[in-house]
Amino acid sequence: KKGKKEKKEKFASQTYAMVDAAYEVITTLGQTLLNQKYLEIENGENATERMNLLMDEALSLRDSFVDELQLMNSPLSVAQGVSSTVTSAILAKVKVDGSNYEDDFADTSGYAVREMFDPVPEITNP
Repeated sequence: KKGKKEKKEKFASQTYAMVDAAYEVITTLGQTLLNQKYLEIENGENATERMNLLMDEALSLRDSFVDELQLMNSPLSVAQGVSSTVTSAILAKVKVDGSNYEDDFADTSGYAVREMFDPVPEITNP
């Protein structure tokens, strides 16, 4: 029986850690992805309202998963530690992966759109 209980507890701890880390990463990154400049406020697209709604829903989903696991004491502490480590590792990677997350993913490569044909062909009537 002890082996079964330990396996169940380990699975619950792993599930908690991954669900919690996913919540932390998604809500952190999501705050820059839902930006008013991409929405039409005059058509009722309010970024703050949408973000609050999405954050509330994300927290509700997270809580529904982790509360069901009923972790306590040491297994809970381990799961929280793993979650924190995973979250930190993912967010640290995003900061250095070249996506320019912290500056709203602005292109810093110097890439410029150019004509497919240079010079542009002239269309003549035969």
